[in-house]
Parts: sequence; structure tokens; C-alpha cells
Amino acid sequence: MKHLFRALAIATVALTMSCNNNEIPAPEALKNIVPDAATITETSGLSEIHNASGDIIGYMALSKPASDSIQGYAGETPLMVVMDNDRKIKATVLMENNETPAFVDRVAEGGLFDSWNGMTITEAAAHTPDAISGATFTSNGVIQSMQACMKALDK
Repeated sequence: MKHLFRALAIATVALTMSCNNNEIPAPEALKNIVPDAATITETSGLSEIHNASGDIIGYMALSKPASDSIQGYAGETPLMVVMDNDRKIKATVLMENNETPAFVDRVAEGGLFDSWNGMTITEAAAHTPDAISGATFTSNGVIQSMQACMKALDK
């Protein structure tokens, strides 16, 4: 029992230290793209992705709050944008939303999320891909959310 309390105390201190540095564990959605991601350091706008050794292995941005007023077919279309160390887009992921799954699938299969891959923040802010037929509202929500996010970062 004594060892359990000691382990809990150490874990609490480690968590407190992490929170004080704005470090949080990497979310599963991020680990699916960057398997070595251990933590992210939250900053305003662009967050650093760290491996278990603490090395920066990429960057991440969330479209919220820049995209809060943007609507797809059934509400907001919040995005997570993952970038490599050169700050070029590696992946775009639609986060929790109320869009119709069939429309989201159509957008993904149509390559909309991949259309920004390899672009810098400035290039992505100016890029307007075509909406995916049959999922126009969802597509437009994603496009506008991405542009709002990139424009907020490009200041």
C-alpha cells in the first residue's frame, strides 16, 4: 500500500510539472499520425509535438477558436492540423463534430483533407480546393475552417 501511495505522489508531481509547462499527453488522434508523439506543449496557435525524449518532432494546430463561427452541414467543423519540423502540413483531421458520417466519408475519400499536405501555413491559407460533390456543405465547412486556422497562424 505504501508503494501505491508513493507512486501516486510521484505521478501527481509529474503531472503538475507537466501542466505547469503547458505540456499535456499527446491525444490518440495525433498518435495515429505521429506514432512517436508523447506530449504536446500548448501555445497560442501552434503547439510543439515532442517524443518521449523531449525532442520536437513536429507541430500541431487546432482550428478552434478561429473556426468557431464556421458551419458545415450539421454544425462546426473543427480541425487538427499536423505539421512536420519544417512546418509543412502532414495531415488534417476533422475532430469531434455533428456532420453526417456519410458526408465526412465522401469528403475524406474525395481527398479534401489531403489537399493541403506538403503546404506551408501561408500556402494553405491561400489554397481553396474544390468542394466534394455530394458533400458540399461539409466540404465548405472544412475548407473555411482550414483557411481560418491558417490565416490565424500566418499573422
